[in-house]
This record gives sequence, C-alpha cells and structure tokens, in this order.
Amino acid sequence: MGLARELADLKIPQIMVMREPVPDKVAQEFLKYFLTAYAGGESFYLAAKEARFKLQWIEDKYPCASWLPVIVQNPGKITPSWQQLIEQKEITLTNATAPKLKIIQVLASSAIATVAVIGLRTLGIFQGRELQAFDYLSKTHPQEESDRRILLVGADEKDISSTQYGFPLPDPILAKLIDKLQQHQPAVIGVDIFRDRPVVGSNSEDFASMSNYWNQSNVVPICLGNSLDNSIDPPEKSPPEQVGFADIFDDSQLAHSLDDNVRRYLLSRSPNPLTQTTKCKTDYSFAWQLAYRYFQSKDIPVTTSEKNWQFGDRIVTRLVSGSGGYQKLDNRGNQLLISYRRTPQIAQQVNVRDILEDSGAFDPSWIKDRVVLIGVTAKSVPDTHDTALGEIRGLHLHAHVVSQLISAVKSDRPLIWWLPFWGDWLWIGSCAAMGGLVIWLAGNNLYRIVGIGSCLIVVSGVCWLVLSQGGWLAWIPGIAAIAFSAGSLQIYQFIQAKN
Repeated sequence: MGLARELADLKIPQIMVMREPVPDKVAQEFLKYFLTAYAGGESFYLAAKEARFKLQWIEDKYPCASWLPVIVQNPGKITPSWQQLIEQKEITLTNATAPKLKIIQVLASSAIATVAVIGLRTLGIFQGRELQAFDYLSKTHPQEESDRRILLVGADEKDISSTQYGFPLPDPILAKLIDKLQQHQPAVIGVDIFRDRPVVGSNSEDFASMSNYWNQSNVVPICLGNSLDNSIDPPEKSPPEQVGFADIFDDSQLAHSLDDNVRRYLLSRSPNPLTQTTKCKTDYSFAWQLAYRYFQSKDIPVTTSEKNWQFGDRIVTRLVSGSGGYQKLDNRGNQLLISYRRTPQIAQQVNVRDILEDSGAFDPSWIKDRVVLIGVTAKSVPDTHDTALGEIRGLHLHAHVVSQLISAVKSDRPLIWWLPFWGDWLWIGSCAAMGGLVIWLAGNNLYRIVGIGSCLIVVSGVCWLVLSQGGWLAWIPGIAAIAFSAGSLQIYQFIQAKN
C-alpha cells in the first residue's frame, strides 16, 4: 500500500495493488482473468470484480486470495475503457515515432505535386473530369429569368400534322409567317429550317414569293456541314452574307472524354481560299448572324480584337488548347464556351398557328425589337443535344448562345474566362502547398484528416464562387494537388518511422 501511495503522487489515474504480498500463482491468475474481461469490453471495475470472483477456486490453497486485489482511484480522472487505452497508445506511438517534417520537405513535396499535376493536366488526363465538374458547378448557381429579347416560334406536332400545315413546312406557310412577324418590326428573324430545295405546295408561284423573303436584310437562313459529302445548301438566291451555318459540335471526340455534352459553339470559321470544301460556304454561324444583326439594329459595333470577336466593349475570348479544362482541343475557328442560361425556358415560345391564326395565346408586343427564331419543336422530328441542362433541341441551343452574347453586352452578364498558363501554375501550386502545410502543422492523424477535409471544402467553395463571376478555375487539378502533396508527406513519414 505504501508503494501505491507513492505511485498516486505521480497522478496515475488507476492503480491495482494487492493488500498483502501474494504468491506468483495468485497474481498471474488474477491478471489473466482481469485482462480477459477488460479487453472483452467490461469496464475497469467490473473486470476487477469478475477477476476476484474467479480467484475463489484457489482459496483452498491461498486463503482470502479474492480479497487481496484493490483499486486505488484518482477521483479527478475518468476510468478509460480498453479501447480508449489502445487508441491513446496508437496516437502516442505515432507521435513519438513519426519524424518531424522540415519546411524544406514541405516545399519540395508541394513543388513536385504541382509539376506532376500540371504535367498530367497538359496531357489531358483530367480533361473529362474537369468538363463534368464545370457542368456540375454551373448547375448549382441560382436560377435566372427567361431572356425577353428573344422569341421562339416552334412548329409543334399539331403544326406539322397532315390536317394542319404538314411536314416539312411548305414555303407558303414560311412566307406568311415571316410576313406576319415583319409587320411587328423584329430586330432579326432566324429560320432554323433547312431549305436547300423549295417546298412549293400546290401553288407554283409560292417559290418566287419565298425567294423574296430570303432577300430581306433581317432574315437569316441556315446551311449545314463542313465537307462536300456532308453538307446542306442554303436556300437558293439567299444572300451569302446573311446565311449562318447551324453546325453543333459535342465533346464526344475529345481525348479522355466522358460524355457527349455540347459545351462550345463555333462562332466563325476561317475560309479555305484554295478549294471549295463545303456547300455551306458561309464563314459565320447562325447565332453569330442573329447577334450581329441585333447589335446592328442597336448601333452597337461588332469588330475583332486580335483573334477574338468584340461585341460593343465586350471581348469574347476564343477557346484554344489550354483554355480552362480544355487541354486537348481542335481549336480551328473561333469557338465560344457556352454559358447556358439557368432557366427552365430560355425565352417566350409560341407555335406557328398561334401567329398565323392570331390566337389569343400570342401577343404582338413579343416581337418588336426582338430576335425571333423559327424552327421545329415537334418531338417526332429528332434534333436533341446533351448539355449541362439535360437534353435540349437545336433551336433552343442556338437561342442560348444568342442570349449569352446579347446579355454580355446589354446586361453585363459575365462571359466565361480562365486563368493564363502561369495563373494555373500559381493556383495549383497554392493548393499543393495548402495540403503540405496541413501535414506539417497538424499534430496527429485526426487533425490532419480534418485539415485536409477543410482544404477541399475551401477549394471547392472558391471555385464555385469564382465561376458565379464567370471564372473557370482548375477544381479537379486543385484537389489532386492537395491529395498528392499531403499523401506523399504522409507516406514519407510512415516509411521513416518504420526505418
């Protein structure tokens, strides 16, 4: 008991002692019973009680053996369980054996992580994941209102039925529709319906009248294709400077692509002066032609700045390899990164018969000074594309691009921008350093897990916030840099501790 009192002065939480000197046999049996019960989940006191009870079988040789063990308890401490002692031992051993990291090792790990992630990104390894991450962050931003500067006229199932106008819509119907729209002074009318050959109907004079409509300065017809074998002519006698190509490209052909979403739009392409490569000879897209004529009606200049289009005072930076998550990209032509308007309906939409029959569902004030797009919206006529918003029709996709260009100039809606190459190095390097510093500063594994988790949340939040202002940061490479830097230091400490 004197020994117990001396040990108590050391502030030891619990001490198990014998009241009297005992033979080894008694001490060994008691310890065996106690540890078996304690490690089996019993509390400290119940394990001692059970061990004393089991000592009764040897009391014929060692009288009062079960009475000898006693617990000396520090009243200021809580008795731990066996599992808590094991966990405390593991933490103590880890902290005691892990070598202390030096700041030079942290900086070296961060630098190596930065170079490795930049290298993998340049090879396009992260490209598919980065594009999907861009879609995900874009969808999480607040909803927007429909664009009131655009009106969609869609031929639905009833419009193209045999009892109404038929399919394809005859030229006389298109002529009447355009005539009705022109009466209310639209800024521009885009016809997203192929007319490489006339659909004259029953009246042979209808084709001539339709040709006159194609010549109106604010009417934009379409053509398709970038090769002679896979292209569709614009309407006959339509002025070449008014035609827009309707080609839409998805990301299914990109290196390491994970989907076929449409994220970019070809605004214009460079002409081939040596040979005719397509029946669709225009150098400008359908959406570009519509935006251009809308800005023209508002006396807003459309020019070029170096190799980028400039609408008013807004420069639309073209996509090239190395733009944001696009590391491996066919960057021929002037491509726009689409910022879809986050709204269930991009613009007011009516059907053809509403306008031709002066339906109560149609308000003529929806036309004046607006961009009007005419197309087919009937589901029986396939024209859908995968996007971050889900499947949408080509007519609506063109409308999103027109809305993006007009909103950038008229509403100061942010265009998508990205960091230059040195900016990506700085961002990814900062993420790598962040991961390394957590391992350096955190005292144990629990703090390190919490610290790394906090870093991931901070990086994700920054990427989301910056994208709300139009900035596309390297979210996936940033996370990879944190994991690479922190993981390499953790492995280094583990190996050093083993050695």
